[in-house]
Amino acid sequence: MDLYRARLKTAGKTPEQILADYEGPNQIGPKPDEKEVTSWIKVYNNLHGIEVIVAKDFVGADYVVTSWKDEDDNKIMEYFYLAEQDPLFGTYFEEREEFLKDWKSNEYCPSATVIFANNDVEILEELKKAKAMKVFRMNDYDWVCAESEEQAKEFYKNECGLDYEEINEYFVGEVSLQDEMMIEVGDLPIEEQKQTQKFKEYAGTLFAYKTFEWVIKNENITEPCIISSTEY
Repeated sequence: MDLYRARLKTAGKTPEQILADYEGPNQIGPKPDEKEVTSWIKVYNNLHGIEVIVAKDFVGADYVVTSWKDEDDNKIMEYFYLAEQDPLFGTYFEEREEFLKDWKSNEYCPSATVIFANNDVEILEELKKAKAMKVFRMNDYDWVCAESEEQAKEFYKNECGLDYEEINEYFVGEVSLQDEMMIEVGDLPIEEQKQTQKFKEYAGTLFAYKTFEWVIKNENITEPCIISSTEY
């Protein structure tokens, strides 16, 4: 699923535009009355300009809001509460206190997603997908971090001047990201140095054991590299 950083452009809606959302063959339930239309206009005006993360709707050209900033939580909350005021399908119809209690305790479960029309959303940028880095044991002494076995072997071939036959002869395969490697304690973040953890002294240097997963995340590894090595 492709995600985008976006800004909502929802100010200045007219009553006619609000009512138009309730028209069409797929719409079920009564149209909002004048008071509810006014409430929707107010909610949309408050949402105008906030930044959110969106994804393309599976049907049509609309956008689904997937997350928002903490500072805008109350504005999004009012959107959900108003959506719950449908007398046929609303879970919290005229039950604001119950809704607020569940929202604040993170127990609220929306009955529908937050969808905005294409012209209500200004796309600011497409968010890059995080790379799923893995670790491969190349032989008895080197471990390579890469996205795939093929990428690991290609990197190792260029890095070490080996051919594929030599690499495949000793190649072990993918290992668990929960496997541990040793890192010099002095290379750890200060807060990590203060924590109780498993250590080992080797050749006069103190090392800490860290999982491959921790190293990949902490060092923000996104390109192939020899993540760990030991003497042959």
